[in-house]
Amino acid sequence: MSIVWTPALSVGIEEIDNQHRDLLQHVSVFFRHLGNGRGPEEIPALFGFLEHYVQTHFSCEEKYMTKFYAEGRGYEEEQAHKAEHRAFVRDFTAFKEEILESGASPLLVAEFQKWIVNWLVGHIGKTDKGLGRFLSAALPFLQRR
Repeated sequence: MSIVWTPALSVGIEEIDNQHRDLLQHVSVFFRHLGNGRGPEEIPALFGFLEHYVQTHFSCEEKYMTKFYAEGRGYEEEQAHKAEHRAFVRDFTAFKEEILESGASPLLVAEFQKWIVNWLVGHIGKTDKGLGRFLSAALPFLQRR
């Protein structure tokens, strides 16, 4: 199971779309490494990269949420969107700790993979698309040309 970028996942904001493409590619590489039985020494570095990348990406989205206004209003879904980010970090951290402590058993890896794929596709496909619609209304020049 992997996540492949498709135009259906586009939120219409080039910077965010580029980050999503990059994130999905790195998540796919991460699972390929786990599936190929890469040594335990590689797993912490892969988790570290994903953890840092997700934090950087969430921070970027959250700056957009607070910086722009459309029709005199801010992003109405800001708190709910940020709550999804916090929930992701919480659950990601729990999976990371379990895998690092217990090892990357096939069952745990499959559970983690299913969770992250479903979360990312659902979050990008619904929540981030809502942010994209808001940003497109707030700043039409942000839209992809």
